[in-house]
Amino acid sequence: VVHADAESEMPHPAAVKIISHLHEAERDLVNKTVQTFSGTFGVIAELRLDDHHGLCFRLKNSDRWAPVSTIKEF
Repeated sequence: VVHADAESEMPHPAAVKIISHLHEAERDLVNKTVQTFSGTFGVIAELRLDDHHGLCFRLKNSDRWAPVSTIKEF
């Protein structure tokens, strides 16, 4: 959800850009098989933005979230 600027009722341009990049990453990564640097293989189920790590992913059949920087290859 992108919140609108109270004065203009338009979303802040930076917020729109961030959400746009998140959706692009979802198109590129969700349902793709990846390998992490720890050796784990799996299919990406979903992405989210995290205040601490930035862009994170969760593999299917897992509750664990990890930063995309831990992806070795896909």
